[in-house]
Amino acid sequence: MKFLLIDASADFRNLLRSLLTKRWPDAQVLAQDPRRLGPASAALTGAECRLVFLDYDLGAHSGLDYLAHFQALPGFPPVVMLTGAGYESLAEDAIRLGAADYIPKHNLTPKVLADAVEGALDRHGAVERYRQRAADRGTPGPAAAPRFLHGYRTVRELGRGGMSRVYLIERESDGDAFALKLMDVRHLHADPAAVQRFMDEYKLLRRLADRRIVRTYEQGFSNEYAYIVMEYFEAGSLRHFLSALNGPLELRHALDYAIQIAGTLDAVHRAGVVHGDLKPENVMRRRDGSLVLIDFGTAQRAQARTGPARSDIVLGTPHYMSPEQAEGFEPDPRSDLYSLGAILFEMLAGYVPYSARTHLAVLYKQRQAPIPDVRGIPDGAQRIVRRLLAKKREDRFQTAREVVGALQSLALPAPGRS
Repeated sequence: MKFLLIDASADFRNLLRSLLTKRWPDAQVLAQDPRRLGPASAALTGAECRLVFLDYDLGAHSGLDYLAHFQALPGFPPVVMLTGAGYESLAEDAIRLGAADYIPKHNLTPKVLADAVEGALDRHGAVERYRQRAADRGTPGPAAAPRFLHGYRTVRELGRGGMSRVYLIERESDGDAFALKLMDVRHLHADPAAVQRFMDEYKLLRRLADRRIVRTYEQGFSNEYAYIVMEYFEAGSLRHFLSALNGPLELRHALDYAIQIAGTLDAVHRAGVVHGDLKPENVMRRRDGSLVLIDFGTAQRAQARTGPARSDIVLGTPHYMSPEQAEGFEPDPRSDLYSLGAILFEMLAGYVPYSARTHLAVLYKQRQAPIPDVRGIPDGAQRIVRRLLAKKREDRFQTAREVVGALQSLALPAPGRS
């Protein structure tokens, strides 16, 4: 039996190789580091393999993108998805995309592995197996849906974070789609501050009330959940768009998107708010291609403090986090501009400015590594990117409005919406 294993962790690759060869002594295990493979490659045909193990988190790439690529290849072997804790909600999404099974790494045992291999090879019962394992752990499966909102029906789960989940729901009267964001009220006792941030997000969004910011419609509590009903984006996020593109945007489109995001940040900052977690996943696309900012769960009042007073928790996403946030300092509007610089860099280059094996290594690079250049773009655009990514706040643009002006001064022809 021959297995293909694609995982970013050398330690886990060695562990899985050991478990597989212990169970099947004659097995051959071909292990691949996705950082060397890059984006899903046609070179990976799965030839002669009986089964593929594929991690969800491949660093700069998503295992779901690999999975979609594999499913388009004729005769590709069954795929078992793997992931760390916190991503269990992806199980059925992976299975719907064609995965034969799904194993959270923290649940991996020799028996679980053997059952997954044997079950995957017959390609039957994947969803039921996962749901049964979830039931055995005493937790609801990822498709478990809330039923307390009368007049709506739940379509599917869209995703989840550390304490919240998001569902696609439809209004029964007219079929209009909305996004339902939930937080389990049991978290109230474990982390009251997190629940307060969840509820404050709704108040903040209602106060901002800008067309470039996600619309909200309802907030409330049930016996089990705190919830917010908000706008649903059928066109998906900027992250989905960039992943599907699998490469850089045309310069004019990247600059147009950056101008839109900077304009939204200008409105947010003028309202005295710092987003604090700006990334492609939190930028959504409407059908006309216009961009909308979401997820203000970590947003806070703008502060000019840059001294040694530090926050208790580093909030943000490493690949888009400003150096000061990486060091634990309070963000200010210029921190959001750094995140915008990282997004603009990715749109122009097709990859993030800094990548590394661990989040801590990425954070170190945000603070210490030289600012990389984007190849093949005009000097004016290069200067804007480098200024946005300056290590010191005082060396960046000081307002989002300045960024809009600088981008518009490049005077490229206006693009059509994508």
